[in-house]
Amino acid sequence: MLSFYTYKIPFKSPFKINKVDYSNREGIIAKLDFKENTIYAETAPLAPFSSETLHDCKNWITQNGTQFLENLNHNSEADFIPYPSLRFMYDMLRVQMHSIQKGYTSLSEYFQKNQKSVGANATVGAGSASDILARITDNYEQGYRSFKLKVGRDTKNELRLIESLRNKYSDVEIRLDANGAWITGDAVNFLKKCAPFKISYCEQPIPAGMETHFPEVEMDSGIAVAADESIRNVKDCQYLLEHELCSVLIVKPMLIGSLSDLKAIAELSKAKSVKVVITTSLESGIGRSQTAILASVFGDDCSHGLATGQLLEDSVFDDAYLLRNGNYTLPLFDDYKKVNLSGEPFVVI
Repeated sequence: MLSFYTYKIPFKSPFKINKVDYSNREGIIAKLDFKENTIYAETAPLAPFSSETLHDCKNWITQNGTQFLENLNHNSEADFIPYPSLRFMYDMLRVQMHSIQKGYTSLSEYFQKNQKSVGANATVGAGSASDILARITDNYEQGYRSFKLKVGRDTKNELRLIESLRNKYSDVEIRLDANGAWITGDAVNFLKKCAPFKISYCEQPIPAGMETHFPEVEMDSGIAVAADESIRNVKDCQYLLEHELCSVLIVKPMLIGSLSDLKAIAELSKAKSVKVVITTSLESGIGRSQTAILASVFGDDCSHGLATGQLLEDSVFDDAYLLRNGNYTLPLFDDYKKVNLSGEPFVVI
């Protein structure tokens, strides 16, 4: 039996992405009973990045749920589904089914990965310098050694914070995230001042649509540029790679969709010597845990954006116990016995 449930999870505090304020994160969970097992997958479009809405996905499932299940049973590719986030859900169910048929205890075995965990960076939100440093200290004591700082709002104080962080912890990786805050010249000016503090990279220093200026920012500032908001689909990744516009790709599987597209991005990135950092799309613990597995498969050997559960009051699947010492432990199928779905499904097949 295949059932689809909606969820709405509140953020612990108001959350803003690209001038869009979020109070809740919404999505759809698929629950499939298969060979005495229960498996789960998720679709959660993220405005303003996703081309589709949750309403689009719900309508498509309502109209095409039977075909969805039939194609799963035939191990068909996800090409028949029009929306990337739904292709993500479909492929996660498909490979779990295949894994169970093979007698595997985890999805990692399907990808022939022997590693038990993958590195995670800690994202540090807004606040006063003292508050941010206190959160960093707490995360450092938990084992995190990679930190992402938001920049582009108050550059003078942000520079002081970066200097304080580097002086306090010489062994941490510092990543910056500007969310397209600057024009090219301003990005260069700020990042040049940050360069002495050994910055790993800066995500999206200038807005999406200005990707041809990425090489200028990187060359003139001495800090690697990572594309984030510039990536909404597989074609965006291919454009950035083929034109050699950045040194790092921030890849969200929920936006990319199918595993075949993720594989194509990983292969081309490797050929172009571009680093791939896999991140969640602020989905529930089901999507986060499966994104962690994909980070181990398609991402580089680095810390990935997986510790986002701390932002949400997540009652669907609390994956906090999988995060230890700055690493995300890759889940077993038995871990999903902890999934807690409320309410009635809107489609049952």
